[in-house]
Amino acid sequence: MKITKFSLALLGAIVLLQTTQPTHAIEYITKSSTQQVPLYLSEATDWIYVEGIEGGRVTFDASTGTITNAERTITAANIPDSIGGIAVLSIGIEAFDKCLNLKTVTIPDTVTTLEEGAFFACENLMDIRLSQNLTTIGKGAFAACNSLVTLELPNSLNTIEAWAFESCPFEVITIPDTVTYIGPAAFNHCQYLTTLVIPKGVTTLSEYAFSNCSGLTTIEIPDTITVIPEYTFSNCVNLASIIIPETVTDIGYAAFYNCTSLSSIEIPNSVSSIAGGTFHNCINLTSVTLPNNLTAITNYMFENCTSLREIDIPNSVTSIGEGAFLYCTNLSSIDIPATVTSIGNAAFGGCSGLDTISIPEGVTTIGKHVFVESTNLSTIYIPKTVTAIGENSFDDCPSLIHIYFAGTKAQWNDLNVIVPYYIVMHYSGLDGFLEEHIVTVIVVVLIIALLMGILFIRRKRK
Repeated sequence: MKITKFSLALLGAIVLLQTTQPTHAIEYITKSSTQQVPLYLSEATDWIYVEGIEGGRVTFDASTGTITNAERTITAANIPDSIGGIAVLSIGIEAFDKCLNLKTVTIPDTVTTLEEGAFFACENLMDIRLSQNLTTIGKGAFAACNSLVTLELPNSLNTIEAWAFESCPFEVITIPDTVTYIGPAAFNHCQYLTTLVIPKGVTTLSEYAFSNCSGLTTIEIPDTITVIPEYTFSNCVNLASIIIPETVTDIGYAAFYNCTSLSSIEIPNSVSSIAGGTFHNCINLTSVTLPNNLTAITNYMFENCTSLREIDIPNSVTSIGEGAFLYCTNLSSIDIPATVTSIGNAAFGGCSGLDTISIPEGVTTIGKHVFVESTNLSTIYIPKTVTAIGENSFDDCPSLIHIYFAGTKAQWNDLNVIVPYYIVMHYSGLDGFLEEHIVTVIVVVLIIALLMGILFIRRKRK
């Protein structure tokens, strides 16, 4: 119960007024045939018994038509459409929160709003009928209602606020077409939800909206959506398929993080931006189709996608971010387009399936640890356009034997790169030829010298 000092003071004042001369009209709300409790139709009433609400009392603000508080002993709430002749329009902030004995609720059609935390953590609430004129379900209104398996949302609903149904054990829920907004983490941790259809009315999805829905296997996203925000479907470990409509332009950070059952995904050409970590730890992802106007493979986008064997990077990409393919252990080949100018730190670290990689002409910077722990990498081709290579880029690459640099040895030395002693460097130009064929050159020079010596001796004898 949330009885504040202000409430106690107000109670004392009402008692005092009642013992002198009443200044408010009084109506009696019947609790039973033998007990009646006075209701003062002021802006904020005292605790009252209301017919239909069993096991405890509520407070009611007649000026707004809001039930503002409820005793936690309440077991059932068949809320009437009016109290003391005043229409019930709203269930207030945390009004019934943590009513652990509450099992059934009926909300009258006069109610349009369930405010923040209205039924938060009513752990035994199993049955609820919502108002058919309800437009807004507030933040955390039913969060942590651990027994609420089914709920029918009315066709009047247009807004589902943040955490509204977090951790509710729904198996199926139908979101009506009238809903336009789904707030942050609205269905977070609804782990028994298996199928989800987001209606065409929805124009806004928010971050974490369906995160940690571990039972979710399929999702339909409507063509009214333009942005899939960060972590929207993260940790949906049984999500096997998803279709992204061509209206989507942006996919947020870690939107599909740890979707471990996702095996393939096609991203439409309408998408121009995919934030970092989007497919991080999608360990069964084998096939990805990237849009042809994507400009960056962002940081950690495919980190630990251990089943990914190959990927076609579109020619629109200009940068490959930090850890973009980190620990993609089965990635056996990758074609980096000539449009790429930079490759970030550890971009191909731990790619133990790579044997050969060719960095295209036009790349100017290669980050540190870029090939670290790529244990089967044997050959790397580096263009002369590279002007910077980060530290420890070739560490823990025990199979790396050849690095081919398209510039001169002097240009390579200017990069100040430390290369393990066992790696053979190959350069272009005369010094490269001499470096690579030094033994042959020495032998040829010696043979020429020998021949010239023999010729000289023969001439002298004559």
